[in-house]
Amino acid sequence: MSWQWFVSQGFALIGLIFVVISTQQKTTKGIMIHRNIATISVFIGLCFLGNLSSIILCGVGILRNLIGLIFSIKKNTKQYVKIISGVCLVALLITLNIIFWKDWLNILSIVLGTMLIITFLQKSPKAVRIWTVASEVVSITYYGLLLSPINVGIEVFGLVSAIVGIIRLDINRKPKNLTEENVDAQNNLKEDETILIEEENK
Repeated sequence: MSWQWFVSQGFALIGLIFVVISTQQKTTKGIMIHRNIATISVFIGLCFLGNLSSIILCGVGILRNLIGLIFSIKKNTKQYVKIISGVCLVALLITLNIIFWKDWLNILSIVLGTMLIITFLQKSPKAVRIWTVASEVVSITYYGLLLSPINVGIEVFGLVSAIVGIIRLDINRKPKNLTEENVDAQNNLKEDETILIEEENK
């Protein structure tokens, strides 16, 4: 292993720390700020690895996160503006990979980058979690091929977090009309209606 590899893993470790910190933030703005720091740190580390496809992927990712930060500040941003931004990012991703084409990892860079941008465009939290799981699986494969274990660790962390979110918020979440309090309220309402009907019939 060269010194560049160790330096890249050091920056990746810093990125992992900021990813973990981002999960503890209470606001979207706080999450995006820490995610941006994490992505920039990972980007610097990937520059030391020297793979252009990963540098392009992460560079576009920085732009994506910065745009996401702007959208989180400007709450009234129209959805079509986000879609146009996403299309421009995908076009930039494809163009740069074609210009700096080296091997089939460029294809994986385009696929993964596009998936991350689609995730970024989702309005439903459930859809975001589903797309996150799919993109994290591809990310783990991609960084594994780059022999970057700490970057793989970052993506595994993201994958586990998304899966836990799906289980906790999407699968095990009880619909509001099925909670015990609502069931009791509905039963009491039915009883009151029955009493009123009986009184009217007397």
